[in-house]
Amino acid sequence: MELDGLDPRLARLTLEAAVDVDNPLLGRTGCQCDIWPTKGASPEDVEQLDRALSHFADISAQLLGDDYRTLPGAGAAGWDGVCCKSIFKCDVKTGIEMIMQQANMATLLARADLVITGEGRLDGQSLAGKTPIGVSRAAQRFNKPVIVLAGSLGDGWQACFDEGVTAAFALADGPMTLNNALPRTAELLEARCESLLRLWVHKP
Repeated sequence: MELDGLDPRLARLTLEAAVDVDNPLLGRTGCQCDIWPTKGASPEDVEQLDRALSHFADISAQLLGDDYRTLPGAGAAGWDGVCCKSIFKCDVKTGIEMIMQQANMATLLARADLVITGEGRLDGQSLAGKTPIGVSRAAQRFNKPVIVLAGSLGDGWQACFDEGVTAAFALADGPMTLNNALPRTAELLEARCESLLRLWVHKP
């Protein structure tokens, strides 16, 4: 690892890195086990990635003096989280936390009657800090119902109920491939929102 080219002014800056998941670098919930398989990595690829990332973590700790392999968010975007923390000394935060803080989300939630959020695919991995779970956890503190509209519902999505999600709906209105669904995104989203809000308006 060669860091001589780093701009010395970086040492005088306070940096924040926004990550979309809180996965550590290694282990059963590390990026090589939890994230890369969704990108097409085979079991053999996962083993190779685990060895490579473990080696990187060892070298990084020896060179920089700190070991961040278990840091929440270290495995975000493959390994960007640990790079941001170890090399640039960033304060690693979940992106949804940063956005909600900037948007003054607490005030908005306090005034809301219903919270609607979205995700491309809602599944067990969403619990690792994805946007809808960040929103539902915040809304839970105000006892607000949360509806998730997702492109699809994957394995383990029901666990989101324990994190403040009231209900979740997939957009597809019947069996279809992703290639067929994508051009109809706006149409499907509008139809699902209309059905949802009709139910909400006519609730007892």
